[in-house]
Amino acid sequence: MKAAAGANGRSDVGNGAMENRTRHRLRLLGAFGLFAPDGTRLPITSRKGIALLALIALARSGERSRAWLQAQLWGGRDPDQARASLRRELSNLRIAINGTDGPPLLSADSVKVRLDLERIDVDVRELHTDVTNVRAPALADPGELLEGLDLPGEEGFEDWLREQRQQVRTLIEHVHVQAWERIALSDAGVPAQGEQTPATAAPATGFAPSSRRPSVGVIGFNTRSSDPDDIALAAAFTDEIGDALSRFSTLFVVLAGPRVERPLDHGPVCRELGVRYLLEGSVRHEGDTIRIQVRLTDGVVREQIWARHFDTSLRALFDVQAEIAATVAQQIDSSVEIAERTRAAAQPVTTADAYHLYWRANALFRRWERVPMAEAIALAGQVLVLEPNNAWASALAAFCHSVTFAFGWTDDPAATHAAALGHYEHCLRYGDDDPFVLGYAAGTLVGIGGDIDIADQLIDRALVIHPASGASLFWGGWVDIARANPARAITRFEQALRMNPRSAVRPQALTGIGLGLLAQGEVARARAALREAVQYLPYAPVTLAALIVAFTLHGEEQEAAPFATRLSGLGGTRSIDATIRDPKMRALLDTTLARYAKPQAVNASLHKTPRISGESSR
Repeated sequence: MKAAAGANGRSDVGNGAMENRTRHRLRLLGAFGLFAPDGTRLPITSRKGIALLALIALARSGERSRAWLQAQLWGGRDPDQARASLRRELSNLRIAINGTDGPPLLSADSVKVRLDLERIDVDVRELHTDVTNVRAPALADPGELLEGLDLPGEEGFEDWLREQRQQVRTLIEHVHVQAWERIALSDAGVPAQGEQTPATAAPATGFAPSSRRPSVGVIGFNTRSSDPDDIALAAAFTDEIGDALSRFSTLFVVLAGPRVERPLDHGPVCRELGVRYLLEGSVRHEGDTIRIQVRLTDGVVREQIWARHFDTSLRALFDVQAEIAATVAQQIDSSVEIAERTRAAAQPVTTADAYHLYWRANALFRRWERVPMAEAIALAGQVLVLEPNNAWASALAAFCHSVTFAFGWTDDPAATHAAALGHYEHCLRYGDDDPFVLGYAAGTLVGIGGDIDIADQLIDRALVIHPASGASLFWGGWVDIARANPARAITRFEQALRMNPRSAVRPQALTGIGLGLLAQGEVARARAALREAVQYLPYAPVTLAALIVAFTLHGEEQEAAPFATRLSGLGGTRSIDATIRDPKMRALLDTTLARYAKPQAVNASLHKTPRISGESSR
């Protein structure tokens, strides 16, 4: 099974391989150019024509709908004008690139426009292939995607181009790394039947552990039907989910092509694609019902880590297809994150492996206790020694310092505040276009009592880059709590949880919902959300403070007593100051704390280092 053939129809492209003189070549990296098989540059000068060709060429199937193309390139025009403009550009492109012999390279009907990828090599698509099949020219100073091309006023195209440029930068970074240690089968310690053992296997080519994102290969969804419409539906859904996953800055996504083996042997496929996780699924059409089944497997240990199915009617499918894909992508991102933390937490640190150090730190800080938080900060610091420009590690360090400051877990608040701010500035220097980094940066400002207007701008930027990011919505909810905007905070938290009910930050989201509901006077609902949250965050000052207020307002002061006793010994008043600002609520909290203050009764385990587990961080 070759990723190259699945991605762009070629199987003979290798470093030093003979050029295939029967194919056209499209250069989208750097200076644009479309070249005939004999090397002649074809005349395409219209900016909209160049953009149109790129939009079609980078579609996973080489097809785009006319309606989508119109929206991207002429979104502000009258529909009739947009249709006429599309017809004109397509006509010019066909004249420029379709020869007189053989089938056309570019074709269109009343619904779709198609580029024959079996007869054209696209430099960007080569970056999706196995590294051994990537041409050297595709990697040597490739330049930016559609360099210099700008279409002012066409927001749809500009958003698409921004996402694609980020993905190309990730692809190039990923392909440049030379070793693939972490995803070798030896990671599991058990070779597959018939495979070489790690000691005798040939060196793997692929990707190094420390500089890469968790990687997912998307296998073409299958269908039992031989009906061309059902096959097309399965392919379309594969594309939709692949596109949705590609928008996550936290994942590296490889389109693996159609599934050709049953049952799928996950280990060899993962090694060939250079990924650890495989996403596969099926589409079943029975009457008017469509069932979509999706599952995610850790291909190294051959363990299924997530699965879900969706049922919808054929009539409603096209209305909910994008929503289903976004939900699947969000939950896959979360499942991969949990799996990475779980594995890192279970493995002791024996070498200076930045990837392992980062994910272990990520697992530790989610204990929300003083000693593990300090260890997480130390591990993030070790990552930055190994990789000084690692924006993820500096964002994590910034946030952990802010929590330490806000919770009162420091003997030198000024130094901790300064460290949080220093890491905040560092992470934005190297990751200001990464929603993952922007979210942690905004959270850091909330924790240290920084400029909340700037935090709000960071969230706005993150949501422009990736509107369907549950993580950005979560961080935005906390910014809204700090800005005293409870209605939007609740909306954002609830939307994030709908997208991913098993989110690792569900307790924190419930805490935010509880605070928002308290601010709106909905005490009973707030109390219910906070009672659930405190089960997972028994020593989080903000959760405890909000629950104490909810119980007291509900006339259940005795219920509040044990939580007040616990909170009175924790400190962390800065975090409470930033989130409970209503004077009446704060007075009520202070009165209850004074009545039940018994610092000596605080659980001694607060100062012990707990054993980490990935499960506990869910």
